[in-house]
Amino acid sequence: MKQRNCFINKSKLSLSTQLYTLILTIVSISFIGSQIINIKTTRDYLNQQLQSHAQDTATSLGLSISPYMDKDNIVIAETMISAIFDSGYYQSIILTDLADSVIFSAYNDDYIEGVPCHFMNTNTLTAPIVFSEINDGWDIVATLSVQANTGVSYTKLWQQTRDHFFLSLIISFISLLLAHYIIKAVLAPLARLEQQANAVCQKQFPLINNTAFTREISSVTTAMNNMVTNIQANFDELNQHAEKLCRQIYIDPLTELGNRKAFDKHFSHLQHTLSHDDQYIIGMVLLPSLNTINAQSGYHAGDEYIKRAVAVIQAIFKPIMITQLFRSHGGSLLFTIKSSDVGSIDICHQLNTQFTMLNSLAYSDGFANVIATSFTQREKLANLLANLDTLHTQEVSSNKQGIIYTNRTNSPDFGFQQWSHIIDILVANNEVELVCQPTVMCDANTPLYHEIFSQFLFEKIHLPNSQLFAMAERLNKSEALDKIVLLKLAQLNLNDRFDVIGINLTNQSLHCLEFRDWLTHFYAQNREKLPNLVFEVNEDAVLSSIESSCAFITFVNSLGIKVCIDHFGSSFTSFKYLKGLNIQYLKIDGSYIRHLDVEPENNAFIQAITHIAHSVGIKVLAAHIESKSIFNLIKELNCDAAQGIYIHKQFELAKSSHAMTYAAIEESMQP
Repeated sequence: MKQRNCFINKSKLSLSTQLYTLILTIVSISFIGSQIINIKTTRDYLNQQLQSHAQDTATSLGLSISPYMDKDNIVIAETMISAIFDSGYYQSIILTDLADSVIFSAYNDDYIEGVPCHFMNTNTLTAPIVFSEINDGWDIVATLSVQANTGVSYTKLWQQTRDHFFLSLIISFISLLLAHYIIKAVLAPLARLEQQANAVCQKQFPLINNTAFTREISSVTTAMNNMVTNIQANFDELNQHAEKLCRQIYIDPLTELGNRKAFDKHFSHLQHTLSHDDQYIIGMVLLPSLNTINAQSGYHAGDEYIKRAVAVIQAIFKPIMITQLFRSHGGSLLFTIKSSDVGSIDICHQLNTQFTMLNSLAYSDGFANVIATSFTQREKLANLLANLDTLHTQEVSSNKQGIIYTNRTNSPDFGFQQWSHIIDILVANNEVELVCQPTVMCDANTPLYHEIFSQFLFEKIHLPNSQLFAMAERLNKSEALDKIVLLKLAQLNLNDRFDVIGINLTNQSLHCLEFRDWLTHFYAQNREKLPNLVFEVNEDAVLSSIESSCAFITFVNSLGIKVCIDHFGSSFTSFKYLKGLNIQYLKIDGSYIRHLDVEPENNAFIQAITHIAHSVGIKVLAAHIESKSIFNLIKELNCDAAQGIYIHKQFELAKSSHAMTYAAIEESMQP
């Protein structure tokens, strides 16, 4: 069953809504009940008053007119009855003889002014007719019937109901207002606790002021602050431990660059990612004046010389995401460029030009020399470095300084304009094929998600992804390539075959505001066609702008898209930046994994990464699992999921009839 990604469960009612609903319900019931009881009590009282008033009048009036019932004095009796009737408190007064013949009668109209008809219809008053016998001595000579007038009673009932309604309304309003301020005072600390809990889920550790006046909430606030403090302290401690391990093993203390061991791992992983017809560039920067400066001015001056050279190189490399610099030893620096096109050679020429400009008397043997050559997946690092040393020796023996030597065995056919044109054609024609590879949970061997890999076609030929994306980044067109991958995914309509799909995003898409607007509309239009998504972004791209990366991650999280940091650990930097990023996965760089069974020094580093990630709720993925022994090792190191040819090879996405199942993965993982 699919599980949608919900970072905050908004389907449940908040406590404030429940409390306000409860209080409004109680106040409403009390208000309505009070009105009903008030009307019923007043109506019963008025009904009793109508009966007793009519009975008293009939008795007293009957006694008053009994002496005047003879024919000569009947007018006096009628006058007395009229006087009583004219007071307006009676509906009717009728005087009849023993034969039920009416001697005298008086009636009032039924119209009652000032009282709504619907009120009288729903709250009926009953005025009974009461009788009194009139005696002439011992003989009964007539009967007097009296019925009280309900109009006055209806008026009183309406006024009483209306006054009680407004009074109750005022009391209810005051009660609700007081309840609102009390609830607000009680819930404000709870709201801050909720924000704190959500922040912790998003890898942030804020503390809140304990201003609650309720003992229980104050205790919870104190406990939460203590817990957050402990989590942050644990995170910082683990980060310091991992950073210490990283610095001891892979970092050059003078330049803060990766050392020779780091370069070896980086090169091995880089070469492994190359396709059979693709190539990258490896380069060496040598500082020929270092020994002279150390001898004449001391090692401190030599260190400053090295740091200056590193600063010059980094200034050129900084805007280019496809370069990486290392210090091998002494005055020897190594770098790689994830491409071998004309633009990559231009980078080397920029270095050479800058070094030539820095030549001076202070650097007797020249500021720096650059030597670079291309390599494929088949060449060994030792042979490449030996070749670079040989090339450098040849140049020095020719009394040349700062010369770039390139040995590109397979020169690219395209320049900048051609690449720009090719990318435009790819975007216009949607010329892309998709393959995927499962990432499986280590404890269950079930898919966590399937990662997509794109293969772009130009004139029915697969383009080398390394060169294509390197040029797309430099031409600011990599965002367009990401878009056509997403559009292709929507066209395949894989929602019924895959639960979760992982997609690699480029640096440009990560930091482009226009891409976020496009993604919003694309996702709204194609949500039903798409599986759940995971965006994989390179660590270098994230580190290029933490603020922008955080904003992007928050944005895609709001769409229900999860985020994975790919090639984690390749930058050899502190892991503190994870605290501000609400990511769900991180994938350890393959250079730490591929030779894990023969490089045990990586174990402690990987375990530190898993501890750091798990402390803030991030799952750790291990890529490039190529053997059962490495798979068992990463399980022992508490990695959550694994990916590689041992787990399952890549397969074409369009031809897959179903998502990778447990049985298929088990079959693939058989030794």
